Amino acid sequence: MNTMQKKLYLGMLVLCGVGMAGTAPSMGGSSGGGGGLAEKNFVMAHQNIANYASICLASAACRLTTDQTTLLDKIVRQMPGEGRAEVQLVFDSEKANPGMFYLDGAVRVAKTGGKVGDTIYVNRDMLYTKDASGVTNAMTLPTAVAILVHELGHHHGATDHTALDALGGKVEAYLGQHSQVLDGWLWDVPIRVTAIYPVGNSPKATPLKGFTQVIFSDTDSLFDITPQIEALDVCYEQRTDTFVPAQASFVYNMAWEQHSYYLNHLGDPGPGFKYMRVNADKVATCGANGDTIGGYWIDLLLRLAPDGAVLGIEKVFVEKQVF
Repeated sequence: MNTMQKKLYLGMLVLCGVGMAGTAPSMGGSSGGGGGLAEKNFVMAHQNIANYASICLASAACRLTTDQTTLLDKIVRQMPGEGRAEVQLVFDSEKANPGMFYLDGAVRVAKTGGKVGDTIYVNRDMLYTKDASGVTNAMTLPTAVAILVHELGHHHGATDHTALDALGGKVEAYLGQHSQVLDGWLWDVPIRVTAIYPVGNSPKATPLKGFTQVIFSDTDSLFDITPQIEALDVCYEQRTDTFVPAQASFVYNMAWEQHSYYLNHLGDPGPGFKYMRVNADKVATCGANGDTIGGYWIDLLLRLAPDGAVLGIEKVFVEKQVF
């Protein structure tokens, strides 16, 4: 393979309000389809639950028992049926509707019925907590995954809450191990970037399978920019002098940077506003032989409001692989 590293870049303007990829689960009832970051984490979790559960199923390190493996496999296989339900998620309130979430002698964070497609009701009273300093924290994506695994288990006849909590906890824990979270606390901005790795992928895997999911969140918004990265992730084939889409890629080793050539050429972000940059390493699978090529990177450029909220993903730069 020619080791020449021809620097080829592709930039893409991504408008403010980048949403979640794919089709989000339908919501109804008191939710009105809205909500803050915790609600959005639940929607994202429901939308991707089959992928997240599959990460656990594919690894012995998730330490599933035989019964847990059987149930989790049923959940994954039946998610298309869940998606055909008219209303999949409803966010309601025990405080506003006393007794709504009171089950088996306790107020629950969620409830559902006993068959595939039954609506899952989520108690928004329990989605936000305050820490010792008074800062409000939203329930995280991995925790939302654990709760949904519990509720989806009910759709397959499981009734033991303790057992379902244990299964959800294993999926949550392994999802945390199979991802990288980059917090903005060092720069005093309330931003989190999460990279969730596809099943069986690592920087040394050949060939890679799928694309790393990259999610930005601030105090109340969620941006899944995976489709933008996939669209820009192409390989340059020197032999034919052509560009071809990457078959898969792995984004890792993310880090914050406040200064770069690209940031300096975006112009003035406005009074009190600023740009931030996330830089990450990347490997990709390219060509008919399924070669995995490393030594490349991506840049994700954000525009932030004075309060640290993500106003938009300004640009995504993906360095092309050369093979």
